[in-house]
Amino acid sequence: MTQTVQPTEVQTTLPPQERVDLWLASFESALATRDVDRAAGMFAVDSFWRDLVAFTWNLKTVEGRDAVAAMLHARLDDTDPTNFRTTETPDEADGVTSAWIEFETATGRGKGHLRLKDDEAWTFLTTMQELKGHEERRGRNRVKGAVHGSGGDTQSWAEKREIEERELGYTRQPYVLVIGGGQGGIALGARLRQLGVPAIVVDKNERPGDQWRNRYKSLCLHDPVWYDHLPYMQFPDNWPVFAPKDKIGDWLEMYTKVMEIPYWASTTCTSAKFDEETKEWTVVLDRDGEEVVLHPKQLVLATGMSGKPNVPTFPGQDVFRGEQHHSSRHPGPDAYAGKRVVVVGANNSAHDICKALFETGADVTMLQRSSTHIVKSDSLMDLGLGDLYSERALAAGMTTEKADLTFASLPYKIMHEFQIPIYQKIAERDKDFYERLEKAGFKLDFGDDGSGLFMKYLRRGSGYYIDVGASELVADGSIHLVSGQVDHLSEDAVVLTDGTELPADLVVYATGYGSMNGWAADLMGQEVADKVGKCWGLGSDTTKDPGPWEGEQRNMWKPTQQEALWFHGGNLHQSRHYSLYLALQLKARHEEIPTPVYGLQEVHHLS
Repeated sequence: MTQTVQPTEVQTTLPPQERVDLWLASFESALATRDVDRAAGMFAVDSFWRDLVAFTWNLKTVEGRDAVAAMLHARLDDTDPTNFRTTETPDEADGVTSAWIEFETATGRGKGHLRLKDDEAWTFLTTMQELKGHEERRGRNRVKGAVHGSGGDTQSWAEKREIEERELGYTRQPYVLVIGGGQGGIALGARLRQLGVPAIVVDKNERPGDQWRNRYKSLCLHDPVWYDHLPYMQFPDNWPVFAPKDKIGDWLEMYTKVMEIPYWASTTCTSAKFDEETKEWTVVLDRDGEEVVLHPKQLVLATGMSGKPNVPTFPGQDVFRGEQHHSSRHPGPDAYAGKRVVVVGANNSAHDICKALFETGADVTMLQRSSTHIVKSDSLMDLGLGDLYSERALAAGMTTEKADLTFASLPYKIMHEFQIPIYQKIAERDKDFYERLEKAGFKLDFGDDGSGLFMKYLRRGSGYYIDVGASELVADGSIHLVSGQVDHLSEDAVVLTDGTELPADLVVYATGYGSMNGWAADLMGQEVADKVGKCWGLGSDTTKDPGPWEGEQRNMWKPTQQEALWFHGGNLHQSRHYSLYLALQLKARHEEIPTPVYGLQEVHHLS
């Protein structure tokens, strides 16, 4: 994740700053004169331009000179980019010159990153950071809060908040309705609040953060604290490296209140329909027993990166006398001390649940149906994340924003090439650990191409476990391990296709989740879900990520084939980073700024 250049034999006599300044000046000159061919010719044959909203009003990566030229022909006049400049001294390593840049467009201000190889652009990142005339009230631009002098506004801050809470959704409609109040919905709600976009976040749970509180008691984040900050407010420096679920729940609840996010808890969406004539949604909500009908212009499904739980159907589930539930419904281990438990699955949730059950005194069997990528937490922290998200990174001057943009600057098409060496080092470093797991019968993989955890996550969102202790329990036999496929359930056992019987009082289906568009099907009908198509994945043509190549995450944080419908989700890092670009797209539409979308997401897979 943190390796960002490829070695090359090309050297240059110009200092890095001069090389970059010369390239930026020539590029801006070509753009100013609308000489698209000259601008595209400044890119390498195998180049990548990743744009996050600034040029395309989309999240779009164009690959190669022809694709760069096509995008500029379509978008250059409207965008009218100017004032490209570096923000710090460029550096050079292994023949690649890297530079952080800023620029402006007709409608906004942006930041980006440039990598030059042999005086040609190899990778180019452009991101919109703010809309001109609609800047956030932050820093020197922050609101006063107090009313100084006499004859001014007599309403207190609290009174204004009370009026807003009373009116928004009743006498005044939100422009945006966000369905789902986990970290994704809350982060987006905070962004929209700061941008002055009337929005409501709704969630079925009683309190913000219940999405975490209500999970099994041993659950902790597997990502480190430096990776997980929310917008505007970082975790304090005494926060645990891996936050327990209840601390995350309390933080989300506090954050929602402090950031003054209009948040309706105990609220379920029962239906949503878009009117093509009025260009607005009719959304029916059950707000703690009260039916409320809203008419937002924009609808965001922020129900996580995953869709509804995948609960497999096996013969005999109706005759099984014990308890069975999906991992999302698992209450924790306390009620199962001394019980026989079969956990179907071998990824993150399966390992966490097995570990907690074993430590509470249950007799636990993990049923592995396909191979799993395992990476030890310490190795991931050191080799995979350490240069961007760690105390080491902070000491070297790496900010969260810069880390996010560094990660974003590497095109998905070539990201696996930089991940493979990292996981080769991890495999060598933890060789004994992997040998013990394989000796126990565990089926291991490092992804189809050896690129490991992050690519598995981006491509399919499953198939991995970040080891925080469960793997040792599997290796030493404390957690029983069986490989195979379920044939059926009997009254008191899970029976495999080879006839093996696994006696059980409880069966936990740690079998993952479907595509996010399953929620769209429930709320808006299958026709809308099929119109949008599959969410998540890159089209890498690897396991569970069918081609063709998409270049970006399918349907995430960008316009979809269903007008005014958006999807927002992912881990805390993605909720933080990509909420900015989604919020800016929504703000532009709220202000009626033209937003011609280049490269609208195509639909190749329905789910």
